[in-house]
Amino acid sequence: VFVQLVFFGPAFVLFLDELNISRSEIGFLLSLVPFTGLVALFIAPQVSKFGYKRTFIMFWGTRKFFAALLLVVPFLNDRQAAVLLITFIMIGFSLSRSVAETGYYPWVREFVPDSVRGKYSATNSAVSNLVSIVATAFATFVIGASTDINRFVLLFAIGVVAGLIGVTLYTRIPGGAPV
Repeated sequence: VFVQLVFFGPAFVLFLDELNISRSEIGFLLSLVPFTGLVALFIAPQVSKFGYKRTFIMFWGTRKFFAALLLVVPFLNDRQAAVLLITFIMIGFSLSRSVAETGYYPWVREFVPDSVRGKYSATNSAVSNLVSIVATAFATFVIGASTDINRFVLLFAIGVVAGLIGVTLYTRIPGGAPV
């Protein structure tokens, strides 16, 4: 729900378009997400020392903070300030995501046994896809129901709350101790 309503669903791109951000700027902003994945090469040893679970929870939660900053963007009167803030948000979100995922993948090997990992991944993927369809349909309804910028603020707020609930639920999973 968080991902579809905030950064990776159509709402985010439509929000940027509504702010009259150029296609090249939108492309640049979206390219930050995969590009920052390179940070994993440099931080993996520190992540294992700090703890996989602790790293994941901390940075998975931090990316919700960056997403919450999107709620401020519509109130900026200066387009350049909005673009700079969104760039800061995307860099922070992308780096937080990359660091969190660096902790997640070794951690998941601890809490999902080898014998069911494939089934777990398939089930997780199927459920995620179904939830994504519902979230995207909901976003489509909200975006189509109004023409003001607040429809995006509503979606982002719902997404951030759903994301925080997800982070809270992850804290209940065992394992991930420092190496």
